[in-house]
Amino acid sequence: MFWALLLFLVSFPLNLLGAVALIALLAYLITASRLLSRRPLVLNAKDALFLVYAVCATAATLVGDRELMFVVRLVVFPWLVSFVFQNVPLTRRQLTLATDAMLLVATVIGAAMLFQDASGNFHFTLQQLLAVQESRRVFYFSSAQMGINGAAFLLAAAFLIALAQIKFAWGSAALRVALLPVLFTLLIFAGARSVWLGAGAGLVLFLFFGRALPRWRSPVPTLSRVLVAVGIVVAAVLSFRALISDSGIGFLTRMEGFTNPLDDATLLVRLRYWQLAVDMIHQHPLGAGFNAYYAKYGRTPHNEVLGQLIGAGWLGAAVYFAVFGYLCWRAVKLLRSRSGAEAFVPYLAVSLLALMAFGMATENITRVTLGTLAPLFWAVMGMMLQRADAPAPRRRPGRRPAPARWRRPRGVPRRPRAPEPGGEGARAPGA
Repeated sequence: MFWALLLFLVSFPLNLLGAVALIALLAYLITASRLLSRRPLVLNAKDALFLVYAVCATAATLVGDRELMFVVRLVVFPWLVSFVFQNVPLTRRQLTLATDAMLLVATVIGAAMLFQDASGNFHFTLQQLLAVQESRRVFYFSSAQMGINGAAFLLAAAFLIALAQIKFAWGSAALRVALLPVLFTLLIFAGARSVWLGAGAGLVLFLFFGRALPRWRSPVPTLSRVLVAVGIVVAAVLSFRALISDSGIGFLTRMEGFTNPLDDATLLVRLRYWQLAVDMIHQHPLGAGFNAYYAKYGRTPHNEVLGQLIGAGWLGAAVYFAVFGYLCWRAVKLLRSRSGAEAFVPYLAVSLLALMAFGMATENITRVTLGTLAPLFWAVMGMMLQRADAPAPRRRPGRRPAPARWRRPRGVPRRPRAPEPGGEGARAPGA
C-alpha cells in the first residue's frame, strides 16, 4: 500500500484525472480490507464535516451551473486524499521517503511550471530572466500563461518541507540546505506576495519554534559544501538582479504594494473582482456552483471566502472553513504534545496551514492549487490526523524503565559476572 501512495505523490501533477482514479481505488481497497478484517476505519470530525460540505456543494451546483465534475475535483478528491493517508500508518523510513518524494516533485514541477508557457514550451532563457528591462508579467499575460500562482505555492511548499526536514534532522540535511537557495530564488521570481508571506511565516516558525537547530548527524561531505556555496552565490546574483528590476516584477517593486496599496494595480484589479463576486453572492445566496464565476467573467474571484460563498453557499462555506479550523486545532494540539522526531508531521502541517491561510486572502486557492499544492496539503493533513488518532503505545504492566545511572551506555561491553562461591566456576580449596 505504501508504494501505491508513493506513486500517487509522484504522479499527481502529471495527470489529475489519473490521480483521482488512483486515490479512489486506494480508498476502496483500504475500506474493503478493513471491513474484511473487521478493523475500524480511522474517521473523525473532519470526515463528517466533509460529508456536509459535499451535500451543500452538490445542491448549490445542481441549482447553479450543474457542473458536478468540479464538485468531484474540489470536494471529493481532497477528502479522498486525506482519508487514504489517515488510514495508512507509516513508519519513519516510509515517512522519510514520502516527504522526500514531496520535496522532489514540488521542486521539479514548480520550476518547470514557472518557466513554460500555456503550450508547454520553455520560452525563457537565462538572458531574458536576468534582463532588467524584460517584463515577465507581460510574457505571462500575452502567452495566456496559467498556473503561475499554483507553481509559486508548490515551490513554497517545497521550501517549507525542506525547512522542516532540516530542523528535525530528518535524513541528510546537506541536500536540503543546498536546495534552499534555489527555492528562495524561484520564489523571488514567482512574484506572488501572498506566497512570500506564507513562506515567511514558515521561516519564522522554523527560527523560533522549539529548541535551536539540531546538529547534523553526520559530517557534511565536501561535495555538499560545494553545492551549498554554489547555490548561495547563484541565489545572491539572481536575487540581486530581481531586487533592482524596474520591470514591475522586482522584489522591491512588488513590495511597494504593501506601503502604497492605493497605487497597487494588482490590488485595484482584485478589488474589482471582489465587488463582482459580492454581487453574485447577493444574487445566489445558496450558491451557484464552483465554475459559475469563471464561466461569467473568465477569472476566479481571487479570494477563497468569496469563492466558497459562490460555489457552495453560506452553509457550505461555513462548513468548509470549519474543516480548516478543526485541522488547525488538531495540528497545534498534536504539536504541543509531541517532542523530537514525533513533532515533525504536526510541525509540517502547521507550516502548510499558515501558507494556505495567506493564500486564501488573495487567491481562490482551492481551484488555483488543485493540481499542485492541494494534494500535498491534504496528504500531510491525513498523516497528521493518523498520528493524532492513533492510540498511544502501552507499556507492559510491572516493567518500568531503569534509572539513568543504572543504564549501560551504548558500545560499552557487559561486564562478566564473578563466579558464585561453590558454583561450577569456583575453585576448590587447595586445588
